[in-house]
Amino acid sequence: MSHQPICQAVLDQGGHFIVVCKPDPYPAIEEFRSGVGLDEQVREVRRGKQRTRYRYRWMCGVPMRSDDKAINVNWFSIEITNQDGKQGHLPQQLHH
Repeated sequence: MSHQPICQAVLDQGGHFIVVCKPDPYPAIEEFRSGVGLDEQVREVRRGKQRTRYRYRWMCGVPMRSDDKAINVNWFSIEITNQDGKQGHLPQQLHH
């Protein structure tokens, strides 16, 4: 399912948007960014004895779908890993 029609309507009115999503509905985005070196920042935070690692990744100008009328969006992801190696992901975000 593509949110492009809604996003386009927002842009047509001069607005901006943020879409929170899982990768599955956007195969074009996954294909576009596969094999590409993403911008990334890693931050480790210590609170008492607990350590948490935050990995931020992003890419600008990613087509929202695979046709020639696709709008370009900015893709953003956060991965959170605790000191035991358990990983959690916040949903990916698309914004314009």
